Amino acid sequence: MASEILVWLGIYALAAAMLVPGIAAYRGIWRRWAPQQQPHELGKHSYFGFTMFYGGLLIAIGMTGAIFTVLGAPQFVSDVLLLAGALVLMLVVASVIHLPRVLLPSWYCQWVDAGAREDDVLLAGSNPYTWVFRSRAGRQDTKRAAPAPDGSANRQTGPVHWTLSVSIVRPYRQRTAKCKKLGK
Repeated sequence: MASEILVWLGIYALAAAMLVPGIAAYRGIWRRWAPQQQPHELGKHSYFGFTMFYGGLLIAIGMTGAIFTVLGAPQFVSDVLLLAGALVLMLVVASVIHLPRVLLPSWYCQWVDAGAREDDVLLAGSNPYTWVFRSRAGRQDTKRAAPAPDGSANRQTGPVHWTLSVSIVRPYRQRTAKCKKLGK
């Protein structure tokens, strides 16, 4: 029984190792994969980061279903997990070929609409795990507070906990807004 638990934990670790870069890809923190077409991908643009997310989700759902079956859960629970796994499997296959625009994050849609230039996404971090371990704790910044009684703007300063995505996504949005104004 102890060896089975270690195997289950190992498979969940594999799922987590795939989910973390997938979440980073969806949040726009890890973008270096976007301009590089993978050999197994059939579509016009790369969806590798999203495939990592859906693959990790599929492994986690499948492993949970296997554990529930071994532990003797009701048939309804196994059926729901099987249905969820089948839906996620379709998303994995779709992410190899082409994901619908509805399932793509806004940064990816903006990048494709802007011409899918490689230098736009290479500015983002190269390591998909950095957003998990790094934060900007203690950074002094201004936060908007309620207006003062006299109607003037009241600004407070204090430590703000920023994630890495704020420092990457905001400049990208500003750059794309500037490009839209210039008509590029």
